[in-house]
Amino acid sequence: MTEETVQSFLCEFNYGKNEAKNLLPYCRMSVEKYLFEKLYHVIFPIYQFKNKASIERFNSIRETYFGSLYTIGDILKSLEISNKFWLLLPENEETTLKAKLSKVRETEIPYLAAVDELDKLDKLRNPKDKISSLLMFESMMRSCVVDFYHGKMELRSMDDELPLIIFLIFISKLQNLSADLNFLEHYLAAGEAEYDQEQRLITNLKVSIDYIVHELSLIHISEPTRLLSISYAVFCLKKKKIILPLEFLSHRST
Repeated sequence: MTEETVQSFLCEFNYGKNEAKNLLPYCRMSVEKYLFEKLYHVIFPIYQFKNKASIERFNSIRETYFGSLYTIGDILKSLEISNKFWLLLPENEETTLKAKLSKVRETEIPYLAAVDELDKLDKLRNPKDKISSLLMFESMMRSCVVDFYHGKMELRSMDDELPLIIFLIFISKLQNLSADLNFLEHYLAAGEAEYDQEQRLITNLKVSIDYIVHELSLIHISEPTRLLSISYAVFCLKKKKIILPLEFLSHRST
């Protein structure tokens, strides 16, 4: 529909002038944004219905954990997030780790700004804006580590990044992330351009949701598990969209 509308404008207003072709990219973006703004209330409920089971399960699990006595430290340790990526100052670490999960937004965890960016997803209608928000979330998450260690450390591997993504998704306020990701997958697949970075990020987010929905409820909070490694391997093989580094399993299974 977007392309047809753009071509219609060209035929109507271009009159063969070459200089008008320079406006074509801007015209396409404007038309696409307008169409999605007008049709989003019709399109998105379809994706909500398709992903209803996952959405309800995700929200139910999160509500259960947030309404329990589990602490921030319980979740961080259960997801086997390395303590060097907790980014907690010594004077705040004990207090933060003992805080109930429901109080996470009141802590000094530096990643909360990235979570706020992720939360914008529910309010955006244009898929390009949603993708930009996801990329900004990823960038802010990585920048938190770089800034905390003054450039001497960063998130280098999926071993480090994926558990952190799961944690940040879990403490977000998003209600329809499964539907959003399904929507964006179809949007990217329909485009002509290559979106390797975007597709990789969406795949990682889907894997994170799948883990929360299918595995997190099985965790014994008092004991860190290796379910994360197994789950990640299985879902990556099913998706066949990103390459699973061999060191991911070998490192976490030792």
